[in-house]
Amino acid sequence: MLKEAIRQQALASRKNLSDEKWLSMNQAIQKNLLDFLHDFSAGTKVLSFQSILEKREIDLTYTHEKLTKSPFEFSLGFPRANAKDFSMQTFLTNESTTFEQSAWGIWEPKPSSSQEMFAKDWDVVLVPLLAIDLNGHRVGYGKGFYDRFLAQTKANALHIGLSLDSLIDPISDLHEHDIALDLAISPEGIHRFNEKK
Repeated sequence: MLKEAIRQQALASRKNLSDEKWLSMNQAIQKNLLDFLHDFSAGTKVLSFQSILEKREIDLTYTHEKLTKSPFEFSLGFPRANAKDFSMQTFLTNESTTFEQSAWGIWEPKPSSSQEMFAKDWDVVLVPLLAIDLNGHRVGYGKGFYDRFLAQTKANALHIGLSLDSLIDPISDLHEHDIALDLAISPEGIHRFNEKK
């Protein structure tokens, strides 16, 4: 199936979710994610993302609150998107960090209130997506921000996709720069694509 068809199908599916179903799926994904991360070391640097709730993206507010407190005590950060070249800057946040809304409606950390980090500094990258296939390839909104960014991360960084839906059949129009994720977390559980990590 082609990416654009998958994208439109996923957007329509999300739009038709009841509030109750969407909330239930969000809770299941966050539980599975926190269970998976439970044994990681304190100080693990996690790059997450702020959701666009109007598009029914996964709301990670609860997860963000948990990750910075005991027993996790992780370092948490968020990206800023550059619309000119479709690149991302990333920032480590703290209790004093303030956020501002981008042109896409995404809340991004203000650089003046957070510490800029390089792609190679992150241990775990949580990746938003619309759909993910059986091989770990994702469909996003089509701008390529994350593929460019993931290509710059360190070799042992863990790339985790968060999916509201089950895995789909392999995407048929992959590009040479598309990067498969290491695992996906859905309401059903954890799906591993790269056992080496």
